[in-house]
Amino acid sequence: PSTRLILGINKYSHDTTLCAADVSTGKVLFALSKERASRKKHDGGNTATLVETCLETLDLDIDAVEKVVMNNHHHRILPF
Repeated sequence: PSTRLILGINKYSHDTTLCAADVSTGKVLFALSKERASRKKHDGGNTATLVETCLETLDLDIDAVEKVVMNNHHHRILPF
């Protein structure tokens, strides 16, 4: 795909969110809070539905994702 994404995910709290930005421009292409999709206040946890919604909305597939950045304020995440 010509559009390459960086996904920013806040998963490790009670307000799960996802943001997708274009790798080359940094422009935010998509952002969504899980509670908006599920209609449950402070919905947290699994982010699969957010990723699926993002890719469907942008008409892209998983191959468009170049990097994923995750927030974890409870525990330190070491680099891979």
